[in-house]
Amino acid sequence: MKQAKRKKLKKTHAPTLWIGLFMMGLLVVLAVLAPVICPYDPLEQNLAEFLKAPGAKHLFGTDQLGRDLFTRTLYAARTDLWIMVMAEIAPFIIGIFLGMAAGYFGGAIDWLVGMASDTFIAFPFYLLVIVIAFASQRPEVLEKMYALDARFDVVAPDVPVVPGPVFDADFVCAHQAELEQAYGLLADSQSQRVFMDTVRFKLSGRLQYLRVSETDKDEVFHTVLRPTSAEHFADLGAYNGDTIRELLSYTHGTYASITALEPDRRSFRKLSAWSEQNLSGTVRLVQAGAWCEDTMLRFSDQAGRQSRVAAKGRETQMRALDSVLDGRPCTFLKMDVEGAEREAIAGAEQTIRQHRPKLNIAAYHRSEDFFQLPLLIHTLCPDYRLYLRHHPYVPAWDTNLYAVVNNAGN
Repeated sequence: MKQAKRKKLKKTHAPTLWIGLFMMGLLVVLAVLAPVICPYDPLEQNLAEFLKAPGAKHLFGTDQLGRDLFTRTLYAARTDLWIMVMAEIAPFIIGIFLGMAAGYFGGAIDWLVGMASDTFIAFPFYLLVIVIAFASQRPEVLEKMYALDARFDVVAPDVPVVPGPVFDADFVCAHQAELEQAYGLLADSQSQRVFMDTVRFKLSGRLQYLRVSETDKDEVFHTVLRPTSAEHFADLGAYNGDTIRELLSYTHGTYASITALEPDRRSFRKLSAWSEQNLSGTVRLVQAGAWCEDTMLRFSDQAGRQSRVAAKGRETQMRALDSVLDGRPCTFLKMDVEGAEREAIAGAEQTIRQHRPKLNIAAYHRSEDFFQLPLLIHTLCPDYRLYLRHHPYVPAWDTNLYAVVNNAGN
């Protein structure tokens, strides 16, 4: 009997037990005192401090959004402890009452309680994550996405339209200097908000970052671009005339001239038919893609987002806007050329430098577009004021760069 007691006493004095109890107690104390101990907000993001190594300022380093990992660890421990306590207490209390009811009433109540218990054991709780794997800008579809996001854990992975590098933590590290430089060039707080939320969305896939910074086209057309009835409009990637119609809706259908380039055969036929019925005056329609020079390239003309310069496709005429205009004026330049925006800007360099048109450039086809295109325009013409806007779309498509010179009434 005495030997059994001694063995039991030795077991209770086992060092591993006390080490475990000490670590558990320390974790509880740190979790409870997290608001006092931690110098940072666990949700505060600071891209200037992203992916920092552990050090005196950040004991555990920082994550891809610049959040202090030590702070987030302690606050996560608070959440875990609360879940652990509730996971033990709630079933205990509920089980007591259900067991008492089953024992007291018996019969059907006993059977139902037993079936419910068996069901919960057979199908344990699981985390539901909804992944949105398609793109849309239709209001009714976006509303359904946002409604799901309010109820469940919804993720919409960021995928560039044109195949290329994915925007992840390594990508951010490789382009940190460019990101910071582009952010510093933006002309207003809304542009900076869009820039930061674009980074946050691309890294996390969370819809909230797109929704809080999105604005409709009216805002940028009325406050930044302010088109007039005297615009010489150049539309690169004119599709079926949709962006010409968009511009004319803000100028009451009047313009000085229109030059439109569209390489896709079917889209160009639609553009020509609509133009013949609705436009008059100086209108130049060119069946060609926008490029840095006049040349022939293979083009996959599929009448949509898959229409682009590619290794396989139909031999298609490509034109530089400088060559098409040949010195003629341009006061409003729009580019949406499925990932060839850099080449199109190079082909319009003379026009941009000489006429300084208002710019409306798609900045979402490649992962780097939203920060490299502003840098490119600034290099060509430092007088431009640069704006970034995200219009309703999931994922981060329809994120556009807008630019006007200071003497353009802005």
